[in-house]
Amino acid sequence: TATFRADGKNLDAEVRLEQKDGFGAAKASVAAAWGAALLPVPDPRHPLGVDVQAKHFRAAVLLPFMRGSIDELDGLIDASMQATVDPQTKGIHVQGAASLEDGVFQLASFGGELHDIKGKVTLTPDGLLTLDQLTAFGISGELLASASARLDGLRMIAANATVQIPNSEPLPLSVGGSQIGMLDGKLAVSEALS
Repeated sequence: TATFRADGKNLDAEVRLEQKDGFGAAKASVAAAWGAALLPVPDPRHPLGVDVQAKHFRAAVLLPFMRGSIDELDGLIDASMQATVDPQTKGIHVQGAASLEDGVFQLASFGGELHDIKGKVTLTPDGLLTLDQLTAFGISGELLASASARLDGLRMIAANATVQIPNSEPLPLSVGGSQIGMLDGKLAVSEALS
C-alpha cells in the first residue's frame, strides 16, 4: 500500500509491502507548504527524513531489479534504518542496522548456490559501516566475511574487508556451469580513498 498526506505544513509518504510472515516499509517526511501552489512545495530550510523498517521481509522481492546479474536471491531481512538529507548542506546522514538470515544467492556464471547466508550490517551516526561476521555455505564449503567502512554521507572514505574460505571447507569453482576446481584461501583488502 502507498499513502500520501499533506497538511499544509508537512508532506508525508509511506510505502508498505505486506508479506505472509513479514513486511517492508519506507516512510519519508519533509516540511512542505502548500499555500496557493498547485502542489505542496518542500521547504529547503528543513531536512528530509526517511525511515525504513523490515521484519522477516523476503529478499526475493528485490530479484527483478537485479535480473541479468544475479540468478537467485532470497532470505529474511530485518532492518531499522533512518536517513536525513539536509538540503542546505546537501549532507546525508544514515544510521541503523539490517540483518539477513536463511539467505540464498546464486550467480550461475561464477559457481553454485550459496545458502544459509547470515550477516548483519550496522551504520552508526558518525559514518562507520560494519558488516559483522557474514557466513555462507555452498553445496560443499563455507565462506566467512567481515568488513568495515568509514563514510562521509554516502561517500566512502576508507574501507577494509576480509573474505575467507577455509582449506578444510573449500568451495567449488564453476564457470558456465562446469566445475573447474575448488577454491579456498583468505583475501584481505584495505583502501583509503581521498
